[in-house]
Amino acid sequence: MWPFSASFPELKYEGEGYPLTDKVDEYCKTISQKGKAALKLNLRDETRIREQTPIAGDKYIPNSLFEDKKFDSWFVCEKCHHIFRKVFDMLPDVCVLYNSETAILLMDNIDPVITTEDSEYIKEYFHASAKRWWSEQSHDDAACDYCGRGVSSGEGYLYGSYLLCSKGCSELAMIANVEEQSMSFELVGILRRARKFKETGIPEYF
Repeated sequence: MWPFSASFPELKYEGEGYPLTDKVDEYCKTISQKGKAALKLNLRDETRIREQTPIAGDKYIPNSLFEDKKFDSWFVCEKCHHIFRKVFDMLPDVCVLYNSETAILLMDNIDPVITTEDSEYIKEYFHASAKRWWSEQSHDDAACDYCGRGVSSGEGYLYGSYLLCSKGCSELAMIANVEEQSMSFELVGILRRARKFKETGIPEYF
């Protein structure tokens, strides 16, 4: 069994802890034991990491053992946790916010099941987040970032930095077509926060 000590580094992302390493073999072993891991690397080394880490499609799957499970992987900046998006199948060389070349490759075994009940949890979480956001504003109205309709103080739904009216929120793909959604780190993070909000009544910002 792969030894995990109390001093094993851990990265916190979306409220979850990921065992952190800068060695590909340790990363793969960690995933095989824990179902999740974080690999520290230079963005310029992404091609080399691909060559060292067996993948399924464009997902970093280190072992055929996981064929019956749903995994997803994502690159984030080490400093700000901004998600790196690929352009023409290539990652950027640096984080535009911190000019950092260091990235973290996250892998997680995510729950592929999302229900209509989860959709309601998400809406409640977005609404509570909006109310919290309004409490910090000096103005009494704003426009929906989806359709431009007016949103009064204390109303609406906050999705990341987007303030939405009821119509805009209902037409979000994750809510309107909840059973058709493919899981991703973004949706998993939202689900985890929404479910936690249902338990605690305290919304966490993105």
